Amino acid sequence: MKKHLYLLFLLVIFFCCEKKQVDSGFIIDENIKEEVNSKISKSELGNPFESLFLVYDNLFLADYFEKDSITFSSRSKQKQMLFRSFYYKKNDTITIDGAFGLFGGFGFSLKVLEDKVILYHLLAGDDFPTYSKTKDGQLEFRIEVPCTETKVILSKIPEVKEDEVIYGVVEFKSDVYYKAKYIDSEGESNDREENQVAMKIYFKSKYFDFDKPIDYKNENIIEE
Repeated sequence: MKKHLYLLFLLVIFFCCEKKQVDSGFIIDENIKEEVNSKISKSELGNPFESLFLVYDNLFLADYFEKDSITFSSRSKQKQMLFRSFYYKKNDTITIDGAFGLFGGFGFSLKVLEDKVILYHLLAGDDFPTYSKTKDGQLEFRIEVPCTETKVILSKIPEVKEDEVIYGVVEFKSDVYYKAKYIDSEGESNDREENQVAMKIYFKSKYFDFDKPIDYKNENIIEE
């Protein structure tokens, strides 16, 4: 009997150490690193940006909706797209951003405050303000759309430390948002399409210190 109780005690300790549920829909699991590495691959385009953020090819898993009906799904295609990610700290909140695309793009923004998280769908335009949370709202370069049905797994709580890399996966269904169909030379558009998306995104993310001077000697990063 004592032997069985001892084994049970060891199993409880093992699972508590392996996975920790710190908030509803939020789990810390250091083993997620292996799953993430199986979904992403190295991109040559990432080399010039290594001192700033991580750039790699990432599996694109998304369902797009129109009035709760799926209009397009990429989940069966197993296609990889260019992806970038980094995290930073502002006040007491650590923000992890990850997006498909090198400068603009779409993905997620995760706010971490101690053991609480809030997940948003991130959208960012390249040349002109493109997105709005409402049909008649002002178009913006970047919006963070509230989400439902959220799940978050991180390898650890991010630390504010140079070269620190964390791994994770997020799942969500965004609220409805609006995208300009056509933008004229003045950067204006009155024609907008309604969008809603559900995504699952694997990622690894590197700490970026905005207060640290950027080394511009690397000619591959900035060309004058």
